[in-house]
Amino acid sequence: MRKSKEDQTASESDIEEWHTRAAKLNDMCNAVNRLFQRLTHCNNRELLYDLYSYVWDMRGVVSLLNSYVKWLAFGRFPSTMTTFTQGSYTWFSNGWKETFMSGDQEPWVFRGGLTADLQRLIPVDSGNDLFVYKAPEVPSSKIYTIRPYLASDEDAVYAVCNKIAIV
Repeated sequence: MRKSKEDQTASESDIEEWHTRAAKLNDMCNAVNRLFQRLTHCNNRELLYDLYSYVWDMRGVVSLLNSYVKWLAFGRFPSTMTTFTQGSYTWFSNGWKETFMSGDQEPWVFRGGLTADLQRLIPVDSGNDLFVYKAPEVPSSKIYTIRPYLASDEDAVYAVCNKIAIV
């Protein structure tokens, strides 16, 4: 069954919009990383120690979401993908957004703040271990980025495996 010209044009515009939004998310992720870097190099150490854990958490979640979107852009999913994502409730689940956007809820209904809301966007039921890492005791400006595996990474992966096997 062939798509009509209108359906194909609509599909192409949807794809273009998706890539535009993914690029905006990547830009925002880079902005959060810059904020994190500026904070860690801040002369006011008291301010740094007060805000560090919050910005560290936010940077980690935004980076993970950005990596998830980049992985989606590759379009190569395992056949068992649906078994990993069933049962998750996100803003995109039927009725979820409408329930919480009606304005009838008290403020304490929304637990966890922005970081928890962003974590809920990742459709993984068993992803609890993704968010158990605590901020370092001593603030560090090191940033680790999770990204999709690329074919060009193969030599580096083998090198790591060989180093581990030798030890």
